[in-house]
Amino acid sequence: MRIFLVYDGKHYSVYFHANSSTLSEVFEYYEKCDMPTRANLLYLVQRIVDHGQIYDTTKFRIENKKNKIYAFFKKVA
Repeated sequence: MRIFLVYDGKHYSVYFHANSSTLSEVFEYYEKCDMPTRANLLYLVQRIVDHGQIYDTTKFRIENKKNKIYAFFKKVA
């Protein structure tokens, strides 16, 4: 089984959504992004994980409040 951990921080751990134990379409999409896009995502993840709060809700959506599962919005060009 493959774990798609993005960042493990002070308040939370962030994972890419996994479609199965070996596949994450989100991770595959991330791998195809250019370096500035990847860096931007990792910066946002790090801010959430280390500060424990989401300030810009235009970039995120809560998926499961009980388990604190959030979804990032895809940037529209």
